[in-house]
Amino acid sequence: MARRELDISHDTFRALPCDRTHNYLRELLASLGVLPAYEPRIERIPPWLDHKLAPLPADHADLVRRFAHRHVLRRLRTMARQGQLTKTATDSARDRISAAIRFLTYLHAHDTTAATATQEQLERYQTSHAISLASEYTFITWLRRSRTNTRLRIPYLPAAAPTVSISDEQRWQHVERLLHDHTLRSYTRLGGLFTLLFAQPLSRIVAMRTSQITTATDNHADSRVDVTFNTLPIQMPTPVDQIIETTYSSEAKASTPPAAANGSSPAANQDNTSRPRTSAPNSLPSASSPTSHAKPHFSSSPARCPPQSWPNSSASPTPPPPTGPNSPPATGPATSPTAGRP
Repeated sequence: MARRELDISHDTFRALPCDRTHNYLRELLASLGVLPAYEPRIERIPPWLDHKLAPLPADHADLVRRFAHRHVLRRLRTMARQGQLTKTATDSARDRISAAIRFLTYLHAHDTTAATATQEQLERYQTSHAISLASEYTFITWLRRSRTNTRLRIPYLPAAAPTVSISDEQRWQHVERLLHDHTLRSYTRLGGLFTLLFAQPLSRIVAMRTSQITTATDNHADSRVDVTFNTLPIQMPTPVDQIIETTYSSEAKASTPPAAANGSSPAANQDNTSRPRTSAPNSLPSASSPTSHAKPHFSSSPARCPPQSWPNSSASPTPPPPTGPNSPPATGPATSPTAGRP
């Protein structure tokens, strides 16, 4: 492409191997505006499909390819235009294609094609694989709509309503605990209250932003907290709004640098705390202090420079000898404490 031997286009990348290097270069060019925007999760399905169809007979591979391009990929592109394409949708599309390949492989092993398969063979396939045919449902329905085989049917099973696993009494017990148990973390309490009181799913709660929480003041000069779960703001009851205010006020304090003491700036405090403390004492301890009898520890090797805790012998007076009834009498001339210093 740099030597202008190949066109910089999506068709060129579709002809190249679908590996990490080419995918990265293609996404980079699209992000820079060199290539038009595209959906990588959809564009990676056709190379994967060609690899999956390689071992199949030509007629079965052609049937699966038509099913993938005319139904599965078309639905994904519609979702992408509407901004509803997710990883779950692309994974489900791959699963439907794999289910179609699995069913046709079973038919080929029993010398049957998709056009001549019977309902009995479909039920034997379900029994032998011990599956519910949930992934095969889309392919079987497409066979009937495309008039490839109108004899195969899978009964539609509507999604069952969620079952209630706890009673109302147990639910309110959990609510009372979340409202008054301060040993629990605040965001755990809020998540549980949003689920138990407002029937919000966990997937929506973990994706919430602080912009969905607003604080306002009504005519009675009392503040109120509103939470927008979807489109309309909902006023929180009194115990819940207090938990929300406490949670976000503590997070705001945690994200703010600590105020400097005595009017100094945080940068000055940081500079002071980062400096090592090397100041030496101004004078020796007095004779009456408990540590005055302790002898200083001297190293056997010559010191390169006097430690900062040692006072200058010429600047500080010699400490008087200890006095008291238990003190031994002096037996010789007084010596300087630095006489034996190496």
